[in-house]
Amino acid sequence: MRRAFTLIELLVVISIIALLIAILLPQLSRVKEASRRAQCSSNLHQLHLGIVNYTVDYQGMYPDARRDDGTYHTRFLATPIYEYLLDTSGGDDRIMMCPNQDPGILGYVQPGDTPPNGLGYRIGYVKLAGFDHTGWVNAPDNPVWDSPLRVDDDKPGMKILADFIYEPGAGVSNPTVGSHGTNGQVYATGGLTPEALGVEGGNVVFVDGSVQWRFLREMQKHAASPDGRASNYY
Repeated sequence: MRRAFTLIELLVVISIIALLIAILLPQLSRVKEASRRAQCSSNLHQLHLGIVNYTVDYQGMYPDARRDDGTYHTRFLATPIYEYLLDTSGGDDRIMMCPNQDPGILGYVQPGDTPPNGLGYRIGYVKLAGFDHTGWVNAPDNPVWDSPLRVDDDKPGMKILADFIYEPGAGVSNPTVGSHGTNGQVYATGGLTPEALGVEGGNVVFVDGSVQWRFLREMQKHAASPDGRASNYY
């Protein structure tokens, strides 16, 4: 005659299953995040190839960093440049966004949408080339931002693309955002730093085309706006 499980035995089994789930779920999340970071790196590599094609077609000039309205911005591409890079990078607009990112954060233009207000396309990465000036205000003790206009300006170790890590300054209402926390994108208002928010780091593209992961502690804070009131990390 078969003996039925007692209540205590069932509770023990349920506890063991719950414990195993608690152990395995974080690992599964890490595996998914590792996959998204690899896809993000691939996106940036494809964008770099489009930028290289642009420098060939335009006599060594990097794509201009101005928006459709003529103002400079690290996150926007003017419509003609967006369309050029999309076309020469394979035509898949998903390469313009890190797979972690929520299109609703900081007013993203979702790939394929019509640019709003004549500004161009806000992409999911930071574009660091094509500016005609390097004198943007930086927070104290931070390096002066260096940006190549032409391939002749390239210096070893110079960066031209990076994952989006953003920290607002005084008087800026945007949230702090990082593309890669433990389980994906993280963001919050209230003056938190990327470190406090749990941003782990991001991918960085160098002028030689190499895409490398950098932990946040290895990055430096640079101005993300001409007045220095907002910062990107790369």
